[in-house]
Amino acid sequence: MTTAIEHRWNITLHTANSALVEPGPLVFQKKLEHVVPAPLTLPVPGAYLLHPNSGDLHALADLIRKAYRLGYDALPALRLRLFGHFYSSDARLLLDCSWICLLDERVVSACLIALPRGDSAPRLIDLITDVNWQGRGLATTLLEKSQHALVEHGFNSLWLSCHAGDPAAIRKFEQLGFQRQSIRS
Repeated sequence: MTTAIEHRWNITLHTANSALVEPGPLVFQKKLEHVVPAPLTLPVPGAYLLHPNSGDLHALADLIRKAYRLGYDALPALRLRLFGHFYSSDARLLLDCSWICLLDERVVSACLIALPRGDSAPRLIDLITDVNWQGRGLATTLLEKSQHALVEHGFNSLWLSCHAGDPAAIRKFEQLGFQRQSIRS
């Protein structure tokens, strides 16, 4: 039996995992007071980091599609979602605090940070790695690099939300030092 759920990109996914249907987001915060900017080595030889820009929109959409094993029909919605990150008046993408990892001139991982309008705390909006490169520490390294940049830009915390029905993501964020918070209004 498959269950349809509404994903954060307004794409309907079908899953046989009923745990993913549990309603509601969880909100996490990580205090950045103990983050000390330092050089980081990428765990994959030949990989390099760049700050994203609007020219990376199509590559990022394809990365998300691959990471979540979505069909090509999801690309227009993903591009629209990313377009909103780059050009939205609701939140400003912090390009100097966001990173993409390239390997053989192809985006294989990304960490995107945004600052919602009227808020002083940045949000992790996407942390993704191509399914063929997952489990090698790329996303963790990009997240650490983003946290270093946030500290250098004067921010003292990072917020994120994830789906309550994704225990693997919840466990990973808690391992990375994020703590569950009550939902802020």
